[in-house]
Parts: sequence; C-alpha cells; structure tokens
Amino acid sequence: GKDRGQTGMNEFRITDMDIQALVDKELEPNREQFILSAIQRSHELAKRYTTYLHQKDLLKKWWKDN
Repeated sequence: GKDRGQTGMNEFRITDMDIQALVDKELEPNREQFILSAIQRSHELAKRYTTYLHQKDLLKKWWKDN
C-alpha cells in the first residue's frame, strides 16, 4: 500500500457539514471531488448524502408552497 505518513488524517475526515456543503454547492472544487469520490466508495457516506439531498428537496418544496 501507499505510505500516508503521520500527517493529514484529520483533513480527510468527512463530516456531515462537509456533506451538507456539497449538497449546497459551497465547497472548493478539489474538496468537492474528494468528498464525491469518498461517497462513491462508502455506502454509509452515500446514504448520508442521499438523505441531505432529499431534505434539501423537501425544504425547497416547503418554501415554494409557503
């Protein structure tokens, strides 16, 4: 495997805030690509991403109707 060394582990941790920022298109391009790539490899991240997309869609519909 590739030696990752001791640095950088925390910067690669993906949080719910990262996923929400992705859904809201608020990430810088390289961070967006990193998170999208991780989502493609992780069922758990994909599930969380889908949940936030659905929530955003529901909120848009609610705001439109109110």
